[in-house]
Amino acid sequence: MKRMKAEIISIGSEFTSGQNLDTNSQWLSRKLAEIGIAVGWHTTIGDHLDANIEAFRIACQRAGLIIATGGLGPTEDDLTREAASAALGRALRRDPRLVEELKARFALYGRPMAAVNEKQADVMEGARVLPNPRGTAPGQAVPGSGRRGSGRRPAVSGATSDRASIGVSGAATAWARRCWKAARRAAIRARSKRSAL
Repeated sequence: MKRMKAEIISIGSEFTSGQNLDTNSQWLSRKLAEIGIAVGWHTTIGDHLDANIEAFRIACQRAGLIIATGGLGPTEDDLTREAASAALGRALRRDPRLVEELKARFALYGRPMAAVNEKQADVMEGARVLPNPRGTAPGQAVPGSGRRGSGRRPAVSGATSDRASIGVSGAATAWARRCWKAARRAAIRARSKRSAL
């Protein structure tokens, strides 16, 4: 069976400007290698919506798994949700349960949640929310169709802008393992069908 290749998209103008070093891609690559998934591409892109959409579309054409890191915060330059939903053709919807969880998290910090933070509760249609126990921005897992060129490859979005929020990357890695196993089972079934003919 051909080995699944992943692409890591690291989003943030702080990386493209050289202000910060992208250590998340290195960490994710190591974790994916531990579970047998090779990383074929690292893409680093600034906080520009059209460029982000294009990066996701390119990744959908060549990678079996896409993990995006960064850009899930509440500010206007946090565009990962919007870019992934546009590239995958999936609508965003605000999840009221997530809004309440965010408000509860802020209450634990002893402060009210600003309305701008509600953006972090926008979830892509069909996505599974990946909890982030160390930050306010949850990740999202979107299963793909399994066909290259379909524009619907598996995608994982996880906020890992610093080491404190690495829990989301851990959830993304666990989800990647399940994708890899499902792809492997599908390949074995397809090979069995061809052999039976």
